[in-house]
Amino acid sequence: MNYKLTSFLGVLLFLLLCNWIYAQTYGYVEPVRSAVIYSGIPIPVSVQTDGRPEDVSLAISEGVVKQEGNKYYLQVPDSMQGKLVTVSVVKKKTGKEISSSKFRVYKVPNPNPSLGALFREGYYTADEILRYTRLRATEWANFPYDVKWYVISFRTTVISQGKIVADEICYGDSIPMSIQQIIRKAPSNSSVTFSNIIAHSEAGAMRTSTDFTVFIIKPNDSEKYPEKIAEGNFDPENEPSFPGGTDAMNIFLAKEIQYPEVARNHNIQGVVWLEFTIEPDGSITNPKVATPLFAPCDEEALRAVKAMPKWIPGLYRGLPVRSSYRLPITFKMM
Repeated sequence: MNYKLTSFLGVLLFLLLCNWIYAQTYGYVEPVRSAVIYSGIPIPVSVQTDGRPEDVSLAISEGVVKQEGNKYYLQVPDSMQGKLVTVSVVKKKTGKEISSSKFRVYKVPNPNPSLGALFREGYYTADEILRYTRLRATEWANFPYDVKWYVISFRTTVISQGKIVADEICYGDSIPMSIQQIIRKAPSNSSVTFSNIIAHSEAGAMRTSTDFTVFIIKPNDSEKYPEKIAEGNFDPENEPSFPGGTDAMNIFLAKEIQYPEVARNHNIQGVVWLEFTIEPDGSITNPKVATPLFAPCDEEALRAVKAMPKWIPGLYRGLPVRSSYRLPITFKMM
């Protein structure tokens, strides 16, 4: 009798020990890379478990956890910018923490889609315009995170011989057949403008930062093919721009420029005017100070411009050309 009791207690203790070990090793959250917060886009994380996923949940030190099936998404407030956030795997029954991971939150500019298409602003035959009938929205080239945009509506306006022959709100990303027929029949120098372009992504719906216009020409129009346009001195019909627009450039400069300590100590404030050339490939050449302020400020402004990414070049007849640009950079103590 004692032997049976001893055996029973031994088995029971063994099972309890196994259960304890199982509970201690149950589940972990995969390490989260340094996360970014912008436009409320959730941060996805994965949880690996040694048992049933439904027995565990996720907790975060600051923010909200959303769960969709076996997938978890973290919503971190802007106030946590630059700070560490802890995300933990806990057992639902006991609330006990099983494992945890930490990541630092960084703030990046809000996504701001630009209109993209498989043709640029300029002069095209009707066939060239309608070879690609879909519009698309994209981030500026150096945006550091992958945000997929989908055009959901836009406005198409066709002007022929000084009169509006079509003005229609289009839904989806394709030019409707009725507009395509008007474009095919339009005479030379008619224009087609795409505006009010709304794009959607996980960041929500947003109007793109640019509209654009193309002009219809006939196949034998010699103006379509200007010779050596990229090497010539043409005034651009479309000015060059920083990728993402003026707001993105201001954000870049605010992060890049360091107020010279000597200028701060002497309360020197004002504007440095710079001049530079934007080549057809978007690169910056020949930067120089046009109107100086104070030598250390001049040097810092020049350094920041040299650190800029490639620009979107100016266009002439739809082709990229060399352009001159003047840029003011303000030094002001807060």
